Amino acid sequence: MANGISEKRGIAYIGFLLLGVLGISGCIIINSGCSARESYSRTVELSAPMADESSLKVHTTNGSIIARGESVQTCSVIATVKGRASTKERAQELAEQTQVQLEPYDGGLRTVIVRTQKKKTESISVGFDVTVPTQTSLNAVTTNGKVEASLLTGDLTAHTTNGNVRFNQVRTDRMDAHTTNGSIACEDVTGILNAVTTNGSVRVAYAPQADAATDISITTTNGSVVVALPQNYSAKVVAGTTNGKIKSEVPVTVQGQISKTSLNGQIGAGDGKLSLRTTNGSIEIR
Repeated sequence: MANGISEKRGIAYIGFLLLGVLGISGCIIINSGCSARESYSRTVELSAPMADESSLKVHTTNGSIIARGESVQTCSVIATVKGRASTKERAQELAEQTQVQLEPYDGGLRTVIVRTQKKKTESISVGFDVTVPTQTSLNAVTTNGKVEASLLTGDLTAHTTNGNVRFNQVRTDRMDAHTTNGSIACEDVTGILNAVTTNGSVRVAYAPQADAATDISITTTNGSVVVALPQNYSAKVVAGTTNGKIKSEVPVTVQGQISKTSLNGQIGAGDGKLSLRTTNGSIEIR
């Protein structure tokens, strides 16, 4: 019995020593790697001449994209590069070895990220803050981060997986906003809209001078939908929800059966198309 107790105490003592060593090293070893708890950031500033009515393509994986239009003839980019690793030195190495470039592409410009090799427990993120001529068309894609665009008149494409999408004061012909886990907000806008999210609400407010026959398509699964239409709006309407209600402050000529969860009808002469769909949430038309 004494030997058994002695052996158990010895095992417990060895375990205690191992925990102490792991604590001193600053990380816990799981699957042969340490969690990336240290970070290092640096900024990269780039610029290039840019003509009116050209395009900018900004793609990243981890990082937000913010774009705004101004009365300029150049594209100015501020990229924030962040490395994460188990040590500060390694995080700095990841950030400094990641290169960001601005190069000609398809009659316009695009950003290019040249990433260094990293371990599975390490990460690199690159976020963008860009200023472009007002008439620029924007194609912005990320996976983890928000996308925002303002004061632009070119076509807008904004895609993310985990993040919100926001358009503000844009006078464009077409807007395409997609996210999976995030909300979509369009304020003081014009143009055809296709807005899709899974987990998030969608709020849209058109500028009064927007085309009265604008096609609008909004889809979400878990979230509410609120849309403020252009003045004198005219469109065929299809709206539906499963768990929620539909409310319209705009007169709608209803076709078929009247229901709290579905609406088929027409606003004005029915020139455009208005499609609003959600599963868990209410729909409001203003």
